[in-house]
Amino acid sequence: MNKLTLSIEALKHYRKEASNFRNLDKDILELKLTAMANNAEKLGYIKENVRVYRFGSFLMIINEKTLRIETLTWRNYSHHGYKMTKETQSKLREDYNALGLSNTGNSFLKE
Repeated sequence: MNKLTLSIEALKHYRKEASNFRNLDKDILELKLTAMANNAEKLGYIKENVRVYRFGSFLMIINEKTLRIETLTWRNYSHHGYKMTKETQSKLREDYNALGLSNTGNSFLKE
């Protein structure tokens, strides 16, 4: 799983619109979004190498060549929780931990 980076515009939008954890350290946020993208539904390409990823109501436009999140948004701005299957929850936690994050993905693992 290759780490994704955030464009300046995507980071600004996240900081402005996120309802929780909007001030996460950028490194933690990039790792968290990497794990989410790894577990997301991959929708269609909007142009060569640029694909839409959906995790619940959260959408990311990712350039798969540069591994950059170009933009992100929520399909509805209520930010309602996403009902994940236990399998998806487990895989997401595994990915968070593999990237050095806690089970919530909001902090680094304690050593």
